[in-house]
Amino acid sequence: MTFHDWREPASLLRRGAGPAASHQIELAERIGCQIDSAAPFSVVAARLEAFLGPRVRGAANNPLPPTEAQVRYLTALSPSFTLSGESRPEISAWIDHFLSLATADALEKLALNRGDAVRVRYQLDIQESPFYSSGVVSSIGSQGLVYFKGGNGKCAWPRSIEHSLPPS
Repeated sequence: MTFHDWREPASLLRRGAGPAASHQIELAERIGCQIDSAAPFSVVAARLEAFLGPRVRGAANNPLPPTEAQVRYLTALSPSFTLSGESRPEISAWIDHFLSLATADALEKLALNRGDAVRVRYQLDIQESPFYSSGVVSSIGSQGLVYFKGGNGKCAWPRSIEHSLPPS
């Protein structure tokens, strides 16, 4: 689903990054799964799935530990994050959580609307200078991806977008 402005996508991202639901906390208590009730909804869901997976599918289906690349990326997103036994799916949920918050922040800062002229910053290698492409906002997806007029799948994440002209 797409929207004409930033408000609903930012709201959806914030709700999706919100706290654990009461039914998750109740389930964790019933099955003896240790969770932090202040953890985000998606992280608690990943923890519950990791806890239940081996019990449902057998011990051979224990969740894998996080990769080094996941840990580096998560640390870059949130330098204060400390690992405490999370599985690969839990680390992925934390990464998604922090990216969702950063995307919502960028949407709120830009306050994009259909028809806004923007520049997209691309940087393929941090050793190289970025290059820019211009576009006109067509719509914004529910995950915050900004689509541009002209079709052909032109889109960008709001963290790489700036206004070409000051917003009116």
